[in-house]
Amino acid sequence: MFGFFVKKNFWDSWENIGHIVIVNMVPLAVVVALSFLGLNLFSSESQVSYVSLKFFLFIMLASVLLSVCFFAEGKNALGIASFGKGSFAEYIKSIPHVLKDAVLLGVVIGLLICVALISLPYYYRMWRPVAEDGSSAQTYNFIGLVLMAFIGWFLLLTFLALQWFVPLQAMQGNKFIKALKKCYILLFDNLWFTVGVEAVNLFTVFLTVLSLGILGSVAGTVLTWTNALRLRMYKYDWQEVNPGLSQQELRNVPWKELLERDVATFGPHSFKSFFFPWRAK
Repeated sequence: MFGFFVKKNFWDSWENIGHIVIVNMVPLAVVVALSFLGLNLFSSESQVSYVSLKFFLFIMLASVLLSVCFFAEGKNALGIASFGKGSFAEYIKSIPHVLKDAVLLGVVIGLLICVALISLPYYYRMWRPVAEDGSSAQTYNFIGLVLMAFIGWFLLLTFLALQWFVPLQAMQGNKFIKALKKCYILLFDNLWFTVGVEAVNLFTVFLTVLSLGILGSVAGTVLTWTNALRLRMYKYDWQEVNPGLSQQELRNVPWKELLERDVATFGPHSFKSFFFPWRAK
C-alpha cells in the first residue's frame, strides 16, 4: 500500500506541477512579507526574547496566515488525489470557507511552537545547570530531563497527528475538537504509516528549500497528506462492512483488493507523461 501511495503521489504532483507552482506563490509571498515584518520588529534587538508579547504575537500571526494557505488547498488536493485537477480559482474561493478552522489550528500550532521555544530550553537548563563561570555544573537535575522528554514527545506526537487535520477536514468537515480527536486516533492506529508519510514530506521540505518555495511547499505537502489519508481510509471502509473481525484479521488488511480500482484508474505511466505532464490526462 505504501509503495502505491508514494508512486501515485509522485505522479499526481508531477502531472499537476503547474497548479502546484502557481498555488505556492501565495505562501511564498506570505513568507516574504513575514520575513520583512520580522526584520522590522526584531532587527534592533541583539537577542530575540521568546517570552516577549511581541514575539508571541508574531508567531501567532505567522502560524495563522500559513495555516490559511494550507487549508485553502485542501479541496484542490482532494480533487487531484481523486484523479481530478486542481484550480487556482478554487484555491482563492476556498479561503473564506476555511478561515474558522485555519485560524483555530494556526493558534494551536502557534501555542505549540511557543511552548517548544520556551519550555525545552528551560528544562534543559534545569537538567544541566550552568555555573557562574559559564561551565556546566557537575550535578544534574534529572527532573528537568524527564520534563524535557515528556514535552518533547508530546510535541512530536502532536505534530505528527496534526498532519491529518487538513485532509480530514477537506474530506469530512468535522467540528474542530472532533477533528483533533480523529487526528490522534489516526496517528495511534497508523503510527508507522504516519511516520512514513512524514518521511515522504521530508523530501518535500528538501524540494521546497532547493526551489526556494516554488516546488513542493504548501501545495505539495497538502497533496501528500491527502493522498495518504484518502488511500488509508479504505481500511476503515473495509472494517465498517466487515464488523466482528478479530484483532489478527484486522491487522491483515487486504490492500490489493481495496486498491484495485485506484490501481486500474491510475494505470501505467510512461516517459511521455513525465516529460509532458500537461498532456498526461
